[in-house]
Amino acid sequence: MNGVAFSSIEESATIACTIAENGRKLQSMQPDDFALDAPGQLVRIPEGWAFIPALMPPELKLSRPLLVAVEQARGAVSEFVGQARLVQNLDLIIGPLTRREAVLSSRIEGTRTEVRDVLLAQASSDVLDEDSDLFEVINYLRAL
Repeated sequence: MNGVAFSSIEESATIACTIAENGRKLQSMQPDDFALDAPGQLVRIPEGWAFIPALMPPELKLSRPLLVAVEQARGAVSEFVGQARLVQNLDLIIGPLTRREAVLSSRIEGTRTEVRDVLLAQASSDVLDEDSDLFEVINYLRAL
């Protein structure tokens, strides 16, 4: 349902019911599984509950603290870029960041490993088990 605008919560719930009735086995949602500030609504359907996400993107309210934080971030990125220009081998900067990104992005899919494990695997000539989380992260790095 992401990215689709519904004219009403009832229409959203009707679509959720239709999906459930078309034979898909849906995981049962419980109201306690959601924070009070979850970006959407939980509605009752015959099969239990359906989560109807709020329209994206949410309205961004500009405030002084937000603008200060954005300016601080911009300054930090500018300083980083300036320092990176002093390094002749940019792989010294990009490599660790890429490994960290691969480890953190893979966690979204339930993969659990650490940057230390990735470094040890890359330094080793050992063959990795194809079903391991570490193998998935190393493949992610190769794809980059």
